[in-house]
Amino acid sequence: DGHFQFVNNTACRILGYSRDELLTLTVSDIDPHFQIDKWPAHWRELKHKGSMKLESVHCCKDGKLIPVEIAANYLVFEGQEYNCAFVRDISERKAFQAELERQARIDYLTGIANRRYFMEQGETELARVHRYGNQLSMFMLDIDYFKAINDSHGHAVGDLVLRKLGSIFLEVLREIDTPGRLGGEEFAVLLPETNQEKALEVAERLRQVIADTPIPLDDEKTLHFTVSIGIAHLKGNNVTISTLLNL
Repeated sequence: DGHFQFVNNTACRILGYSRDELLTLTVSDIDPHFQIDKWPAHWRELKHKGSMKLESVHCCKDGKLIPVEIAANYLVFEGQEYNCAFVRDISERKAFQAELERQARIDYLTGIANRRYFMEQGETELARVHRYGNQLSMFMLDIDYFKAINDSHGHAVGDLVLRKLGSIFLEVLREIDTPGRLGGEEFAVLLPETNQEKALEVAERLRQVIADTPIPLDDEKTLHFTVSIGIAHLKGNNVTISTLLNL
């Protein structure tokens, strides 16, 4: 019936229950992804295969969820059939995988989408527009005289400017908007569900915030920089993200 018959000290420590408490629970009480009515089918599959390995999530007594790897084994001991499951906390591995995935999507300097991920998100938004008929606008944005900034103040200050621009994007734009660094000082922003008039308002607000934001320098001076923004609005179905970027 899915009730625990034995648990070791490590299970008690990780899950935060006493042994007596755990022995009153079922698998579904600690695994929110597993419905207890699925237990008979799981049992039959395990008995047929002899062993199974799967990943799931376990819920601790305090409500904390931890990702786990489960190695389930069918065995017979003193005439009784058992599902003997070895469970391993894989939080560190999942965190490492998540960080690798984040690094594959995010520009390391600005903290926003890199070119590849931006293009992927763009195609996703286009598919949504074609399916539901939503509006879609896009910015292309360049930092004015960025080469002069690098030449006059050095690349370290140039990097400060790029990082500041990334943080301004995250501050000013909506959660559903996607800013991306296409390369160098060239950026783009996807604006889902946004018509051309609204896109112009957002572009002007973004331009003004950037112009008003100082970059502190080591000699107690500050640097201001500006951007130039071009806006494209989706019209028609035979349009790709590359088409919008080249308008």
